This record gives sequence, C-alpha cells and structure tokens, in this order.
Amino acid sequence: MITIQKAAEQQLDLLKSWWHAWKEEVPDFSITLNTAWVFHIDDKPVMALNLFHVKELKACFVENFISDPEFKKVPHQKEMIMVFQSFLENEAKKLGCLALVCVTKREKLAKNFEKLGYNLIDQGLIFMKKDLR
Repeated sequence: MITIQKAAEQQLDLLKSWWHAWKEEVPDFSITLNTAWVFHIDDKPVMALNLFHVKELKACFVENFISDPEFKKVPHQKEMIMVFQSFLENEAKKLGCLALVCVTKREKLAKNFEKLGYNLIDQGLIFMKKDLR
C-alpha cells in the first residue's frame, strides 16, 4: 500500500541517513521539516522531498528529492515516482500554484524531471543562501 504524509520530526535521522548514503550535502531541516513529504510503501519510507510554496509567484519549488538507496531495487520504481509527482501536483494546485519549479545542478536529475513533464527554463543558474540565524 502506498501512503504519502508530511515528514515527522522523528524521521529526520532516517532522511539524513539517506543524504549521507548518497554522499550528498544534508539540507537544513530546521527550515524544511514543515514542507517535507515522505512517500511510503507498506509503511516503509522510501522517498522524500520538499514542496516550498511561494504565494507571490503562484508557484511551488520542488527541492531536496532523496530516496532510500535500497529504493533502486524496488519493482515499478518509476511508476511510484510518477504517483509521488501526481500527488505533489495536486498539493500545489490546492495551494493555488500555477507551476512547479525545480533547480538542480545534476544533468541526470534534470533529465528525470523532464520525463515528469518539466521544461528547461534556464541553464547555468547559481543559487546562494545566507543564513539569518
């Protein structure tokens, strides 16, 4: 059975372990926990990402996509990603969004987003962040 739920604080260590397993920089979860969604198969978390709503732009940013490294072995993985994407699209529409936007520096991930219906709008973007804490 598939379920999709908001991330719970007790899942943070699990999500961080996925980032470490993929040798990726762990995002600042103090900012992103309220926007994180977790995809479960038979009550086991297998994928997560953030959906940031920018009301003024009428858009949602899809960010920090991560999965359990073992998820690559799951049958019908691509179909399940499509289910997750459809869920996110519906959540964004409920928020009044007219578009989903993602930013990646990885060409392979960009190709995967293209398969999900995203269009390239710019290349060579540099995103920066300044902590205000």
